[in-house]
Amino acid sequence: MPTFRKDRCGTIKFTTARELTKDERELLLEAGVNDELGWVLWSPNQHQLTDLPNEPATDTGKTPAKRLRDVLFILWTQEGKRGDFETFYRDRMDRLVDMIKAKLDV
Repeated sequence: MPTFRKDRCGTIKFTTARELTKDERELLLEAGVNDELGWVLWSPNQHQLTDLPNEPATDTGKTPAKRLRDVLFILWTQEGKRGDFETFYRDRMDRLVDMIKAKLDV
């Protein structure tokens, strides 16, 4: 059963049908830590290897700016939702801009 968050992201949890090998566990952990994209193939029926996509998984659904806003929303939520999100968002964006401007050769 999927769950949905306020930022409209969805979470799907799954359990493997067998115990994973050490290499498989490390691969999943590494992909999660590095925030990597990949494919998950699920079907209530048998599937063939030809059902797997040949192209790499890409995130074409969100612009970098939208991704940053969504991540800042999650941070705001985890920090207790103090104040309104728009004020938090503008403050954090100003901080980022100032940090980048400090690195410019002007």
